[in-house]
Amino acid sequence: MLRPMWWLWSCLVRPAEDVVESGSPAEPPAPGLVVRASVPDADTPLVWRIEVDADEAFAGALEVGDLELSLEPAATHHERLLVGLAADTPYTVTAIARGPGPSGGSASFRTDPLPAHFPEIVRLADDSPASHLLPLHRAAGTGPSPDDAAIVLDGEDRVVWWHGFDGTLQDVTDAGDGVWALVGDDPAELRHVRWDGVVTERWALPATAITGGFDGNLHHDVGRVGEGTVVLARRPLEVPDYPASTVDRRATEARTVSDDVVLRLDAAGAVVGEVAVSSFLPTSRIGYDSLGETVEGWADWAHANAVSDDAGETLLTLRNQDLVVKLDAAGRVRWVFGQERDLSSDLVALRLTPTDAAPPFWHAHGAHLGPVEADGTRLLTLFDNGTWGAAPFTDVSPITDPVSRVVAYRIDEWARTVTELWSYRRGELYGEVVGDVTPTEDGVLATFGHVTTDPFGTPLKLQGFGRVGATVVELRTPAPGAQPELAWGIDVRSRREANEAGWVVARAERIPELWGRNIP
Repeated sequence: MLRPMWWLWSCLVRPAEDVVESGSPAEPPAPGLVVRASVPDADTPLVWRIEVDADEAFAGALEVGDLELSLEPAATHHERLLVGLAADTPYTVTAIARGPGPSGGSASFRTDPLPAHFPEIVRLADDSPASHLLPLHRAAGTGPSPDDAAIVLDGEDRVVWWHGFDGTLQDVTDAGDGVWALVGDDPAELRHVRWDGVVTERWALPATAITGGFDGNLHHDVGRVGEGTVVLARRPLEVPDYPASTVDRRATEARTVSDDVVLRLDAAGAVVGEVAVSSFLPTSRIGYDSLGETVEGWADWAHANAVSDDAGETLLTLRNQDLVVKLDAAGRVRWVFGQERDLSSDLVALRLTPTDAAPPFWHAHGAHLGPVEADGTRLLTLFDNGTWGAAPFTDVSPITDPVSRVVAYRIDEWARTVTELWSYRRGELYGEVVGDVTPTEDGVLATFGHVTTDPFGTPLKLQGFGRVGATVVELRTPAPGAQPELAWGIDVRSRREANEAGWVVARAERIPELWGRNIP
């Protein structure tokens, strides 16, 4: 017999209230434990709250498969959160009382399937299983516009946690008890979201936070407010003679320019320091894309895209300047890495000098520093997007077939030298925007965050996928300076019929496994 569609859907999706509850059979039971299961937050549907009640105080444990969570100390009511559950999967939770007291009880439920517009996760290698946190941002384009979301993948690369946001998700990072997320475009705010989906803190900047005015817009990099951190903001800067051409230096015009500002916060979240990029770089120094616009309509002059604290100093990545800059604790430039074109003589003197003939990086993202080694040198990693492959006002023409690289350097901050250790390309993959490379214990975690082809150059949309996808890889370096080996990797893809535009992943982060955490 043919069934109507609503009947079929009801078989596929069970609401949170559809649980089997102990202590409610047809005949009066012996005194026992009443176990209830529910989803506490609709935007975080893979987290379930388990409640256990009894007439008398008890201590014991919850069992879910091979997982055991303690129910301590003795009480008549216990609550625990189950995090790390796979989607569209049945689970049975059993409560056990230890010692004399009530008997056990159980409840069964099934987690919801993932939304249809969510990406497919295709495993490339699995020699380094770990949990990873990723921000999913819908790519610009026609078709469905699903909400952005943060997701956690377990060691089998299954989505085991996700939280949907009501605006653009620029970045996300692990906070231990949840995540810190940078949400929104204009304006943007930092949010602390617990694993159960509860937003416990929102942080944005007042208009007086930056000298010269501030529109309330943070951008790109998330910061953990409450720990002492650095964040990126931008302010409008009126420039009467901003370059109007990338080929003619004499062409200028009046423009409102985006001046990126590094803000340093104390543990209470108060702004205790600020350094504007215009304080050490002239606005006449531009790169390709510096004539474009930010979301506010300002000239995208420097395009800072990554900032990180380094024991009180600051590492800053400037895409449209093709520079990485280190600021000391007082906010003064300690060194610059990149081409010396149009730099002041003071900055040229602070430039890291290459010890080899390694190629330059172009429109880089996500520079990070490793720890100081015994010889005083450090690892510096970055994502070389390769965009344009040239700079304005030079005799080198922009390239038409860029390929992106993951690059690792050895730098000596005191001698101001830099040596390329290795670079990694994944076929012909090119990420025009975003990207990140973070050092790990035995290599790096790298994100090709915005790709439109596979490694062989075939467009994703011709393979039935959304226009934009991402690739995330962990590279292991068997010995210092050796070429890296692929230890783990995934392709993030969406089916074209479900999400035509596709997904952008700004960066990925390795985090401790969610499954097994005892969260009250």
